[in-house]
Amino acid sequence: QLRVHLKGDEYLDEIHELLFQDVVDFYFSAIKKFLSNKKSSSMVGFGRYFPKKAIGDEIIDWNESSDYIFKMVRARSPIIGSVTFSTPAWDKVMVWRVEKSTVAEYIGACGQVIDREKEKGILVKTGDTAIWITEITVGNLDKIIPDFPIGTMFVSNWIMEMATVKDELRNINKRLLGFGT
Repeated sequence: QLRVHLKGDEYLDEIHELLFQDVVDFYFSAIKKFLSNKKSSSMVGFGRYFPKKAIGDEIIDWNESSDYIFKMVRARSPIIGSVTFSTPAWDKVMVWRVEKSTVAEYIGACGQVIDREKEKGILVKTGDTAIWITEITVGNLDKIIPDFPIGTMFVSNWIMEMATVKDELRNINKRLLGFGT
């Protein structure tokens, strides 16, 4: 086993870098202990099991706290992006980098862009405060600093969105059926 002390704000690639700093010495020491059949007093009999990611867990739920979203994005990036969708075009947005904000509790619609800075990105309302999104990709484009207008909404309430789509389809169907009579 190897212990690494983290500050709590590292991205996945930064954690990998920390783990691989002394990896040769670590493996050499472990192999020597194994071959000599000596057990270290710090060895633990049973490890931990971390389940496979569930379908849909990459989608950002803007009703969650800023801290939760911050940790979620950092735990996945830069290998796997976190996903949200911008309205009204329903563009898939991959979120790669975020930063905590100094915004105190803020009342507003979760997932809404409430501020933007050209060099920093966009400030999005979360379940408690807000979080800066500093790097994204939209479609197959390169990673960029986001520049969505204030008021843009990112979707997290899929039940409401699906109900809206269902109503729109029902209205289209009525118009199509009623058109010929």
